Amino acid sequence: MIARRTDYPWLLLDIRSSKTKECKHTKEAVPDLNPRLTTKLLQLNRSKLRTVVGMITGHCPLNKHLSILGITDSPLCRACMETEETPIHVMLQCNGVAEQRAAHLGSSATLHEALGDLGGLLSFWSELGWLE
Repeated sequence: MIARRTDYPWLLLDIRSSKTKECKHTKEAVPDLNPRLTTKLLQLNRSKLRTVVGMITGHCPLNKHLSILGITDSPLCRACMETEETPIHVMLQCNGVAEQRAAHLGSSATLHEALGDLGGLLSFWSELGWLE
């Protein structure tokens, strides 16, 4: 059973209205409350959900996040070595994975658009193997 929104008032907290620079990836990925995306996410198994949440928040084993945690020395993208390796860079901009991105994600212009096809998103990351 899916709870009604009013059952958990804390779910109504909206990070998008925050004037701070926090939650940058989340704000770009989910600019509005999205019941359809929520329903799709709740249907995923725990492993797949963790992957998608990592893409939304930026808290995933990509070099930018790992360098912040002190686990890796460089935040640069392992495919192109041109800019920081973030979910946004890999899924939308990196020339080093352009072929895989086109095959699985098409021509998404925003992270929000990429999240519209969870199957394509998950198969893209699975083929890259960077999140294992």
